[in-house]
Amino acid sequence: MNTVDIGDHCVECLQSTAMGSGKFVNRVPAGNEKYDGFMCAECQMIECDRCDELTLEYNTINGEWVCDDCLTDDELLELLKEDT
Repeated sequence: MNTVDIGDHCVECLQSTAMGSGKFVNRVPAGNEKYDGFMCAECQMIECDRCDELTLEYNTINGEWVCDDCLTDDELLELLKEDT
C-alpha cells in the first residue's frame, strides 16, 4: 500500500504542525498506513494508568503507563539507577 506524503500535517489529526502553527516544537516525524508526515504533541500523548491524565512524559512500570507525577519515590529511584 502506498502512503501519501502530507508534509507538515499530523498523520493522526491532519492539523498543521508547520512553523507558526503552535505545534511545530513538539512534533515528531511519523507515518501510518495512509500518511507520511509528522505527529503533533496532542496525538503523541498517552493516558496514565494511575491518574487517567494525558501526558507526554511517562514510564512503563510493571506493564502500566505511568506519568512522572504518579511515580512513587521507590519507582523514581529505580529508574534513576537504570540510567546510570
